[in-house]
Amino acid sequence: MAAVCAPLLFRSVSLQEVGAGRHTAKTLKFGQFVHNLTLIMENGVSNDVALPIYELLSHLPNTRALTVIHDREDCAPHTALQCAVDNFPKLECVTVQEMNYDPGFTQSPQPNVDVSATFFHHFLRVVLNVHAARIRSLHLHTLLPLHPDIYLQIRDGAPNLQFITFAGNIDMTLQGRFEESTPWASGESGALKGLTLSRCELHSTHFARNILCGVYGTRLEDVRIIACGTDDLNYSHTPPDLTPVPVSIDNLHIHHPLAWELSVMAFVPVHDMSITRPHPGAFVKLPSLMEERLPNADGSIIGFNGLKRLRLSPKLALEETWEKFDRTARVAYEELRKRCELRGIELSLDAVDPASSHDRVCTYIG
Repeated sequence: MAAVCAPLLFRSVSLQEVGAGRHTAKTLKFGQFVHNLTLIMENGVSNDVALPIYELLSHLPNTRALTVIHDREDCAPHTALQCAVDNFPKLECVTVQEMNYDPGFTQSPQPNVDVSATFFHHFLRVVLNVHAARIRSLHLHTLLPLHPDIYLQIRDGAPNLQFITFAGNIDMTLQGRFEESTPWASGESGALKGLTLSRCELHSTHFARNILCGVYGTRLEDVRIIACGTDDLNYSHTPPDLTPVPVSIDNLHIHHPLAWELSVMAFVPVHDMSITRPHPGAFVKLPSLMEERLPNADGSIIGFNGLKRLRLSPKLALEETWEKFDRTARVAYEELRKRCELRGIELSLDAVDPASSHDRVCTYIG
């Protein structure tokens, strides 16, 4: 029975850097079956190669998905772990998350350390140096900002990347890099399918332009944007003149957009779109975005061209929801229904809110 159950029971293992000794016997015996490994790092542990956990890692050769949870400003190198990364020849999925990560943060805290000195930075660099060509998914959940050099490694050196998540770690130091229309290696190879930007200081104008230029390829299946909700009057809110490539997003989910952010994203062709908790001004503007837009290089365009289904919050079906807002919002909703009917767009109230923890920091439609 043990031989039959072991491949399933030990497929996923979670270990702490300190205190993993009790798992030694089991891991040595069943390590070959482990595909999903979670490591919880201890703040300040640096080069103690004698820790039991590092003996265990050499017995997990078939690890495919690695999750590392770390203290935000841990500057210890954890050298033994960085060396152990070489022992995962099948590694293709990596998640890095800071301890006690809160997706509902209201403002990115300023780091008290040099980002390039942190474990977060060094570990990502090592992983990409060794495994970039094989990595298929990379998910980063940390309020510590991403160093520009790491962003370039992801952009230029990961041709087989299929899914990428930036959650809270894109700040203004990367603005210049995002303004560049340099194609991603995974976009050029056609591998990139899913892209999530959560609460990042990324200007939507540049992001929309990059999509239209094919920076992320032409096969995007799922794009999720949790907008930072920052009004910005210093940029044009329409993409510059360009010759778009034939790109379209299968599923686009926009959470917490302001009116100008929604206006910019309306230039992007999409098939199925969800909008959750938009700013009231964005909701009121939505019907007009379904009409003809401003002229682009090749003439006028239709907002959200190619749209077949628009999903909004199921709360809009409740009468008490509308009691929170003035008549303008209700009129906008009725107008939206008419616009969707004219364009043959299915309007449904089944959008799934990706971040309910945002409820406590802002007021949204729906």
